[in-house]
Amino acid sequence: MRRKLPIECNRIRAYVVRTDGPEARVLLLKRRGTHLDGTWQQVAGGIKEGETAWQAALREIAEESGLRPGRLYSADLVETYYSVEKDRIYVAPVFVGFVGLDANVKVSDEHYEHEWVTFDEAAKRLPFPHQRDAMARIRREFVDRAPSELLRINHDRPA
Repeated sequence: MRRKLPIECNRIRAYVVRTDGPEARVLLLKRRGTHLDGTWQQVAGGIKEGETAWQAALREIAEESGLRPGRLYSADLVETYYSVEKDRIYVAPVFVGFVGLDANVKVSDEHYEHEWVTFDEAAKRLPFPHQRDAMARIRREFVDRAPSELLRINHDRPA
């Protein structure tokens, strides 16, 4: 009998974008801690009991950056990656949050610093292929063109 790898979907990824079009910048956070210390990343975190994935995205954005996006979208994308340490596959739905030019970031203790960078610069800094792939898709589908309203999440309503 063949062994099956466990698959877990208990995390989210959220890319926070400031403004639209060619002037758009994406938020990167420099990770602090024993896991991935010193690497640049997007907002990432776990889904709590009783919480939807999009609610977790909003909470994690607020906790890690102090921001509340005016618009939140499903990126219609799932990041998939393999953990060597845990010998399992993780999948995480991806969200895109838009904030205004006056957005004031307050990084949490999980991070050293933050930067608003171009999508090209973000692609250079992000360490994993799935992050760079997600970034390219977000740029193409949410920045270079108007995002589909079918993907917009009305986050002022209860789940």
